[in-house]
Order: sequence, then structure tokens, then C-alpha cells
Amino acid sequence: MVRVSRRWLGAVVAAVALSATSGAGARGLADMEARYQQSASAKRVNDVHKIADLLEAYYARTGRLPLDQRIPPSGYLTVIVGAPKVERRLQPRGNPLGREAPVLASAEMLAALREALGPEVRLPVDPQKAPNGPPNAYYVRFRPNGQYLVTGFLRQPYDFTIQVAPDVYVYALRSEIGDWGDPWDHARVTRQVPQTEREAIRAAGAAEDRRFGQWVDGAGN
Repeated sequence: MVRVSRRWLGAVVAAVALSATSGAGARGLADMEARYQQSASAKRVNDVHKIADLLEAYYARTGRLPLDQRIPPSGYLTVIVGAPKVERRLQPRGNPLGREAPVLASAEMLAALREALGPEVRLPVDPQKAPNGPPNAYYVRFRPNGQYLVTGFLRQPYDFTIQVAPDVYVYALRSEIGDWGDPWDHARVTRQVPQTEREAIRAAGAAEDRRFGQWVDGAGN
């Protein structure tokens, strides 16, 4: 298990544990939670791909990343992607990807994406409406010269995830270039994911989008 020491990890174990009020009731709640998180994982993985695909398309169209002018020349820029109230809640908790404070700029990133790719572009929303320990949003980290890292936080193990705490797993995609340090250098390179696998991820994620559609449609973006 890879250890990541950040402020928001302090209460993860307690926050994700289910309270057992009775044997049968606790098992029922645990089963429901497991099924919920299984569905959420498929959506989260596809959402990470959606964001990375948009960044790749933007770079192919413009030769740069969105918010490029705000990336420090020798530093990083982190953006929280989620519903506005979720972004506001998570921002004070710090940055699980690095030392710099996350910037609440997903609306600006979306505006830049739409300017280059069209007004129909949308950013995905994590299906976990209420926080339960791990961040219920996606984090995008930029470096100069077309470098990016996109992450989503899962509550169950999933193919190619990185475990960062008990019951916290990260599915991450990155640009071909970039040195992000441990554990993020273990993230998958977006362009190296086989097309057949990408289609399977897209199909599974679309099915779960329909399941969680009411929250996503109402969250704003």
C-alpha cells in the first residue's frame, strides 16, 4: 500500500467505517454500501477518462493545456472538479496530490474547454453527494508544457488503482511526459490505454451515469 500523508487522510478510516447497530442490519447496510461503491467505481473511472480525454482534445486543438497561463513556470496548478458546493467544502482540506493549495477553477477550466471544443462540453461530477472521508470530487494537476495528472478517489479496489490509505484507492491518468513523484508516477498514461479497454470503461461508466443521473444533472456545471 502506498502511503500519502495529507490533512484530509487523518479521519479517513473512521469516516468510511459503517456503524454496526445489529448483526443482520449491519450486514445489510454493508452489502448496500458495497453495491453502491461498485457502481460508483465504474462511474469514477470513466469520469477520470472523460476529463483526460478533454485535456488531450484541448491540447491537440490548441497546443497547450486549459488554464496554461495560470500554471507557474516551475510549479504546479491543481484544480478540484466537482459540484460548486463540494469544491468549496474540499478546498480548505488541502491538496491530496501535492503541497500547493487547490484552486477553485473548474468553472474557468470548463469555460476554456468550451471555447476550444464547443459549448456542449461538460465536466463530470462524482456520484458521492455527501462526503464520507475520501474526496468526493476529481483533482486535476497541471505542470507547464502539456503535463497533466487526473485523479478520482474510489472506496474499493479496482483495476489499475493505487491504494493510498485504508479503503481509499486512486484511479489516475497522466500525460506522456511529466515527473510527478511517488505514487503518481504509477498512474496510467492516457494514450497508452488500449482502445478496446477504453470502450469497455466508457460502456460501464455510461450505465452508471444513468443510475446516478439525478444527482449529476442537479449538481450544476
